[in-house]
Amino acid sequence: MRVVLASDSYAPVLDGVAVCVSHYARALRESGDDCIVIAPHSGRDPVSRGRLRALRAAAGVAATRGRSGEAKPAADDPADPPESVRLDPLPIHFAAVSLPGIPSVDVTFHRELRSELRRMGGPDIVHTHTPFAAGSEARRIARHFRCQLVGTFHSKYRADIEAAGMHSAGRDLLPARIASFYRSCDEVWAPNAATAETLREYGYRGAVRVMPNGTEFSAVGDAERQVLRAACDRWLEAPAGIPMLLFVGQHRWEKNIGVILEALAILKAGGARFHMIFAGSGRDDREIRQSADELGLDPVVTFLGRVSERRRLRQLYARADIFVFPSVYDNAPLVIREAAAFACPSVLAAGASAASDTVDGVDAVHADPTGPALARTLVELFADSERVRRLGAAARERLSAPWGEVVAGARRRYAELAAALK
Repeated sequence: MRVVLASDSYAPVLDGVAVCVSHYARALRESGDDCIVIAPHSGRDPVSRGRLRALRAAAGVAATRGRSGEAKPAADDPADPPESVRLDPLPIHFAAVSLPGIPSVDVTFHRELRSELRRMGGPDIVHTHTPFAAGSEARRIARHFRCQLVGTFHSKYRADIEAAGMHSAGRDLLPARIASFYRSCDEVWAPNAATAETLREYGYRGAVRVMPNGTEFSAVGDAERQVLRAACDRWLEAPAGIPMLLFVGQHRWEKNIGVILEALAILKAGGARFHMIFAGSGRDDREIRQSADELGLDPVVTFLGRVSERRRLRQLYARADIFVFPSVYDNAPLVIREAAAFACPSVLAAGASAASDTVDGVDAVHADPTGPALARTLVELFADSERVRRLGAAARERLSAPWGEVVAGARRRYAELAAALK
């Protein structure tokens, strides 16, 4: 099958959409499919002027477009994904990421894209993970080749716009613009029902197929988890015998990191023994660290910054006793499923989209997204290690679906959609 994927974020950015698209591309190529990705450069990309290339070439691996029979990357690393046709970013910053260039005026991009599409022989399916610049280009390709356009809705764009301080007129127009884009797709997907409901709030009234996210980490057994925990203790020189809490994600206030810090301050003041690890970076990272310092949390909190090495992430998830993620901003965060693969249960904001794929008291704990409520929940869990163990085991069983299985289901749907036009 010949597939074009489109995204407005891609490696080395490690947000949820970028990771999702990277795994779609890799799984399709490992199935022998021909797949190219349209995505903008990130400002952190060390070879940002080389639009069309294999990102693994810099690591000494032969450049490859991933066609059947050609060399494939040795590791499943979304920070080092298959090559993509990319747009140069405009010198505008929004949510700490450069906005992608305008494809209709990017002559080099179009020349390279035409070459790739000719090599491919034209796509059977075009699948966009964005309604913006790369999505518009995906729609143009689908119409040109008369193939089906699948659009996945991932994000609460209205919250991004509000955080960026856009004028109220822009905030009002954006949801209608997004809904209009998804109405132009032949089929619309969302990672869970709560995310689909967000799209409907924007004015979209069509059908939405739920296509869940996966995890790049295979479910880990208890013996392997203990090995990973020991390795993490050696790495971090972590204090032994006390609960470890973990947050992995972008450091942005809208993810309710302030609630976490308030809860930690309450726990510390009450004499609770614990250690909290923050892994990630983001536009509010400096303010978050300063707030933790002002709350006197330095003895019980470690900020690791961006952890892109998957070996280290495996160790963190395995070592953590509880994953703390009270965000009401995220729709279907991958990190909850990643933690679940290591039998690490999550504490989530009650009623939030992020909690909608879990069952309170079965495979996660739902708490009111306030500092005092989160602190009370954590104290209860600290006092009942057997409950934490049961929650973790259920999370591993119910939530950790490998990306290969998820993309295999998507591929079957691709085939059905492509066949419908023949």
